[in-house]
Amino acid sequence: MVATILDCHYGLSFGLFVAAGLTDALDGTLARMLKQRTMLGQYLDPVADKLLLSTLFLVLTHQNLIP
Repeated sequence: MVATILDCHYGLSFGLFVAAGLTDALDGTLARMLKQRTMLGQYLDPVADKLLLSTLFLVLTHQNLIP
């Protein structure tokens, strides 16, 4: 997503963001349904979400697309 934003391919970047959100939701749903929770997963999933959003905010700010 970072590369697509830096190359000004905003539609593709948005599509990748939506795909990431959908796969994250599917992963969480399947983990709950199949009772496949792990302690590591409980820590890494929120960290990965925050890392993704923080990186996107930094890149969008760098490109002057958000204040």
